[in-house]
Amino acid sequence: MSCTAEFGFEGEVRRREFELAFEQAIARHRLVRSVVALRRRRDRWEPQSALPPLYWNHPDAQREFAAAKPFDLTVESGARVWVNVEAGNSALRFDFHHACCDAAGGMAFIEDLFAIYDGLLNDQTPQLKALDDARLLKRGKMSGVSGSLAFCLFRKYLDFKKSLRLLVTKAVPIPANSAKPRPWKDRFITRIVPESDLVALRYLASDVGASLNDLMLVEFMCLLRDWIEPTRNASSIRDHVRVIAPMNLRDRDDMKLSAANKIGFGFVSRAIRRLQEADCGGWHEAIADVNQEMEQAVRFRLPGQFLKKLAIARAVPGWMQRCLSAERCWATAILTQLGDPTRRFQTKFKRQQGRILVGNLLLSKIVSCAPLRPMTRALLSMNTYGNEMTLTMRCDPTCIDQEVAEAKMDEFLARLQARIAMRKELAPAANSAPPALAEL
Repeated sequence: MSCTAEFGFEGEVRRREFELAFEQAIARHRLVRSVVALRRRRDRWEPQSALPPLYWNHPDAQREFAAAKPFDLTVESGARVWVNVEAGNSALRFDFHHACCDAAGGMAFIEDLFAIYDGLLNDQTPQLKALDDARLLKRGKMSGVSGSLAFCLFRKYLDFKKSLRLLVTKAVPIPANSAKPRPWKDRFITRIVPESDLVALRYLASDVGASLNDLMLVEFMCLLRDWIEPTRNASSIRDHVRVIAPMNLRDRDDMKLSAANKIGFGFVSRAIRRLQEADCGGWHEAIADVNQEMEQAVRFRLPGQFLKKLAIARAVPGWMQRCLSAERCWATAILTQLGDPTRRFQTKFKRQQGRILVGNLLLSKIVSCAPLRPMTRALLSMNTYGNEMTLTMRCDPTCIDQEVAEAKMDEFLARLQARIAMRKELAPAANSAPPALAEL
């Protein structure tokens, strides 16, 4: 259960300065340097003086990174970092256990690391944002959901409706293509959507009053439908394609929150029969429907209710174990949208042709990837940087071959190209401004 971030640079990382920056950045983020101390009544996080592992030009780094050895938080902190320097280029890979840190929290730590490294090379004191460890004790509290009585009642109705759908429908898992799949060469596969296609997709979504996220979600669910359909023996009205859409629950009160996990989960579920209509003339209606559901989730902060249900399940003996049973599929897949993580940086880095300069390094690539859980066998992650979008697919390597995953990724890109081709004749003027990219 680890989330991953990978950064590619032009230039070679200077080891002494990087290790010093790593030590200073870790000291600012309590959970990233803590282990779980088991107690009779309640487990607790305990900070450690030892630094998390930092693998420098490790000879087996690629193999170990692809193998994704699980964290044991009782003996090690929830962070690992790989640094590889070769032929004038550098690659940084970060692993964060999801219990201590989500993607936004990981980026907060990485921003500090980059800012301190940049300051050391430029002989300047970095202007780091103030952090307050007391906020960690309040990270389970959700705000921003107060309103009138009608607002609260409608929110309760939406939450009940979603909960009922989860109970009465069945998420169909992606079928295993092999009992003994070959080991993956890397943990995930990536593809680049160039700027021209990215702009066209934004226009395509705006044509129906939706966001690019809504468009990608519908296309991904249709891909999952085609992935599942050939192996289904019988058709049932309860069979649904269900996708988890994570949502960042941070608000203004969390400006001083250090790296932590404060993320909720929205579940978008559609019957397989209904998704078949999306490719038979009902595509615009499918996107509009998803857009309405996602707007309600954001406005009423419905993903936060999922965390409250987990707290209730934990309080009842045996419920959490039953909920986390490996035999139950809670979602077919996961779709995450990180946007451009550098836009969240409060540190003012220098830029060169739109790309960030970190000391002697020019940031050329960002890849992000969320964790999987049993029976949720695929994940598609999207992030933008340098006017391009990076698509990352991660699958369960115990039952899906990498070749199959790559074929599905190419199939997804083909679906996007087909949508773009359908709209080319109606494309707006080249000097028009494209819609902004929203984030889940």
